[in-house]
Amino acid sequence: MLLELKEIKVHYDGLEAVKGISMNVAEGEIVAVLGANGAGKSTILRAIVGLKAPTSGEIWFKGERIDRVAAQSIIRKGIALVPEGRKLFPHMSVHENLQIGAYARKDKDIAKDIEEMYEHFPILRERRSLDAESLSGGEQQMAAIARALMAKPDLLLLDEPTLGLSPLVRAEIPKIVRDINQKRGVSILLVEQNARLALRLASRAYVLETGTISLEGDTETLLSDERIKRVYLAG
Repeated sequence: MLLELKEIKVHYDGLEAVKGISMNVAEGEIVAVLGANGAGKSTILRAIVGLKAPTSGEIWFKGERIDRVAAQSIIRKGIALVPEGRKLFPHMSVHENLQIGAYARKDKDIAKDIEEMYEHFPILRERRSLDAESLSGGEQQMAAIARALMAKPDLLLLDEPTLGLSPLVRAEIPKIVRDINQKRGVSILLVEQNARLALRLASRAYVLETGTISLEGDTETLLSDERIKRVYLAG
């Protein structure tokens, strides 16, 4: 198993935000995490990358326990996060943001990989010298994904990649996610409020409610679940 969370609990200011959840991601998988705002989805991603230490439980990646490892070391081990809201460096150029994505690398292929990002996201080549804050929402999301890929991860964590995007741009996200998974061989843990999109992309999913897993299973089964249809797929 590539990633394993075992009975993870996370507290904020004494309140239990994540209440002993266990989940996993196998090599080559796309796994979705669904749930309403405040369910604990983003907290789980922050715990995985070392931005919020779990109160208890264990996180294992490629057979190594990482829940007490510094965030910069976790990136070097092969996990990258595309945070909710993109979190680009707004007053730095697109090119500089991509360079920062490779800060933990020691190899000499960074320039080649940036060129590959421009081939994969042609609009970023056109915008390469512009400050990140000047990009549209869709362009910023592409830049944030490209920046994360510059770390050459084995596992990519995507936190609400369609949030705030126009319907036209939102429709491009599934292809981008599939290409990352299928062409690059990167496993993906996808947090997404658009349940219909997430369940069509992923092979398995976990449904979170107030810090606990209320449902889990393969997406084909979940898509036919009456509770999922009523709560997440109505409308």
